[in-house]
Amino acid sequence: MKTRELILSKSFQLFLNKGYREILINNIIGECGISKGVFYHHFKSKEELYQEVLNHLFFDYFQDADFIYKC
Repeated sequence: MKTRELILSKSFQLFLNKGYREILINNIIGECGISKGVFYHHFKSKEELYQEVLNHLFFDYFQDADFIYKC
């Protein structure tokens, strides 16, 4: 698993279990076994990471459901 996907996956689990407000970047990097520098290489902030987690879940759901999005 690539580092970015690892961060997204582990963060999803943490956010789901403890909620956004309770999770610190230190929790995420500890769970992933990475440094803060690696985290910030992939994401600017916890907020950006959270949005990315939501986007992945939202789009994955509709992709799995054969949903066609039209602009």
